[in-house]
Amino acid sequence: MISSCVVRANDEFTKQLKEINNASCEQIIDDKFIILIETLDFDENIATFNKIKALPSVIDINMTFCEAEEYNLELNAQKIADKVNLLSNAENIEYYGNIYKKY
Repeated sequence: MISSCVVRANDEFTKQLKEINNASCEQIIDDKFIILIETLDFDENIATFNKIKALPSVIDINMTFCEAEEYNLELNAQKIADKVNLLSNAENIEYYGNIYKKY
């Protein structure tokens, strides 16, 4: 899985980022850093994003792009469809998913 984010941070950021696996600084414009995150799955991607967000030098962070491999998207879509088909009542459907509860 590949994603990118824009980080506003102070000068210590590049040194601190080197401590985080799966993340690299691709470009710097003033106090904005373009970061590439490469992980095996969504959970690892979010964990890496949260590690970057927690760095003391970070002022603000925004995810700008996220792409999973095609076969993973198909697998995830099938899992979601299977879960929806197992629900007996529409009241059990979470329209925003459980990402807000999990992260």
